[in-house]
Amino acid sequence: MLWLLQNNYVEGMTGKLAWALRSTSRPMHDFSVVPGQGLPAFPIEPTEPHFFYGSTGMLQQLSATQWGSYLFGDMLALDQRHWQANMGQRLLNATAEFMDLDAVKSRVQKYPKDSFFVRPVIAQKAFAGHVVRNGDLSAIFKGRNGQAKLQSGSLLLAVSPVVSNLAGEYRFVVHNGEIRLGSRYRENGNLAVSPTVPRDIWTAAQALVKGWMPATFIVVDVAVLTNGELRVIEFNSVHSSGLYDIDCECFAELVEHATLRQAVAN
Repeated sequence: MLWLLQNNYVEGMTGKLAWALRSTSRPMHDFSVVPGQGLPAFPIEPTEPHFFYGSTGMLQQLSATQWGSYLFGDMLALDQRHWQANMGQRLLNATAEFMDLDAVKSRVQKYPKDSFFVRPVIAQKAFAGHVVRNGDLSAIFKGRNGQAKLQSGSLLLAVSPVVSNLAGEYRFVVHNGEIRLGSRYRENGNLAVSPTVPRDIWTAAQALVKGWMPATFIVVDVAVLTNGELRVIEFNSVHSSGLYDIDCECFAELVEHATLRQAVAN
């Protein structure tokens, strides 16, 4: 199979994976996506086994073409409304309200001292989810690279209460209901990346993902609360997620296994 890596994705996002692919002599083709110019030409046919890794914007384009047959999950899998309807209290922000950006602006004008967590309803990284304090919405207008970014007033957002009792946050790669890979990425609110996931947390997280999942191959972020309980923070596409300290060679092996199974299904 061929790896297709978008090299103008968020800076540094693909570098670690690309190095692992090259060092293990895995076939790889890197490419750039120019906004507004459609998809570039690829060196294989859509029916040949391949795996895309890049932005969710690119995935949206691919899903509407023949290339979509090798994508794991659709945009519905990245929709918080879908998670909330199916997961209930297993979700960290299980009582989020959904409103467009214009409505959030009106809310801030009415209640300027309120604090709340806001993120795009679709996990497409239009901006990074964050806590709004003292009416400051400026972070919504910053892209993933920190540069200014225009946002439509109709952009749909999830607004939820601020959660302050987080002891740790972990990223897991889930395939067919089984956690296969994991990494810690935050501890007590601070970035703390580590490849080590304590056995009790891994076991509890496995129980958490045994129920409904939005796709058979998905990345899930899990919060450990100060009382020891676990909740799902969000889901991300396996085609677009940063890996933190997940072993890239193990990730590549898992992806290739899943892709070749998909080839048989196709």
